[in-house]
Amino acid sequence: SIWITDTEARGSDARGGGLYCSSMLVTDSGSSATIKDTIAIGDQGGGGGAYAEILEVGPGGQMVLLQTTTLGLRSVGAGVVAREVLRVEEGGWLEIGDAFCLGSESDAGGIFAGAVEVL
Repeated sequence: SIWITDTEARGSDARGGGLYCSSMLVTDSGSSATIKDTIAIGDQGGGGGAYAEILEVGPGGQMVLLQTTTLGLRSVGAGVVAREVLRVEEGGWLEIGDAFCLGSESDAGGIFAGAVEVL
């Protein structure tokens, strides 16, 4: 399990207030990732909770993102940014709550993704 709380990324291109990685896989019964009270602050910030190329929640896996924020002129994906794909397979669980994307040209309070697959 992963538990990330009260973290911040700050800078003009801040990404991943809680987590930044190329790919993340949360799978198997009992596997979980919780990201809470995180923020990415920057003019082009993204992924207040998590920022990844590929994010996958497989059978039995659970990912929860709560109280996540992006703040900046062109900030995106307050909960999750998945540049390529966000995939949630049957039996997997993804929850995003209280996600705020604040900025004059901001997009996607919850999920900003190249593709979303719910299988």
